[in-house]
Amino acid sequence: MFIESTQPAAGEVSAGHRAEAAGVRPRLVASAAALRDLRMYADLRRAHDPYIAEIIRERCRALNADDRATVSSIVLAGATARHIAALTGQNERSVRRKVRRILRRVLSVNFAFVVAHQREWTMQRRRVGQACFIDGLSLRGAAAQLGIPLHGVRKHHHAISCMAEQAKEAAKAAQRRGPLAASGGHAGDDVEGREFDSENGG
Repeated sequence: MFIESTQPAAGEVSAGHRAEAAGVRPRLVASAAALRDLRMYADLRRAHDPYIAEIIRERCRALNADDRATVSSIVLAGATARHIAALTGQNERSVRRKVRRILRRVLSVNFAFVVAHQREWTMQRRRVGQACFIDGLSLRGAAAQLGIPLHGVRKHHHAISCMAEQAKEAAKAAQRRGPLAASGGHAGDDVEGREFDSENGG
């Protein structure tokens, strides 16, 4: 029987491994408070709020080096988009757009969910979650980079999105019930996802 490895392929570093190496505790990234859609704070003026800045500081450790450096320079170190543009030879407006795009990804429920739970999944689902929700690739871009059929990427993407939404709703319900409410459930593959994995060897 073939047993799929749970370790990343050579040269491939998942968000979970990046976060672990940086000292991030993934479960805290997906706490009840974290499983909120915070993308409205992707505006650079609002991203400097101390609470949001701390969330960004923790989550951006899971990003690839280029995205992490961009966010850290502007949001955490206080550099301006004009300064970064001058250093890199880019257009200032392009720098602002890039930062907002990264922040919208970092502050999403799906990003927090993938960082916290991807090591529970099959290798293929973990790679799709990494490519789409952490690195920000499109479905086609992820399929091309990972060498996975587009329909497979789409299936995993849908399953992860559904699990993240269920976890968000469960967290909201737990908060309404009070701090002692059990989290319940398992954030691994759902029924549809397990059936897909068994059929496709994912």
